[in-house]
Amino acid sequence: HVLERGKPDERRRIIEKLTGKVVQMSQNMYASNVVEKCMEHTDSTERELLIEEIMGKSEEDNHLLAMVKDQYANYVVQKVLEISKGRFWCRE
Repeated sequence: HVLERGKPDERRRIIEKLTGKVVQMSQNMYASNVVEKCMEHTDSTERELLIEEIMGKSEEDNHLLAMVKDQYANYVVQKVLEISKGRFWCRE
């Protein structure tokens, strides 16, 4: 509810709590729903931070494959693809 109708500052605080835990929370039945809502209802800068955490800074840090195979995290990946139209998924 806060993510959908809350103030930007309230959403920012939720994102701060998620930072560093996105992959872990995406693999939880209930927390994955929160991560999906964050992807949907935050601004592009905040969303990019969450997506960068999933993608990692190197191939070793890339959590995408594990998330795609996970029974809950795969929904987060689908939401990111839906929202981003795939633009974050190509490494330079």
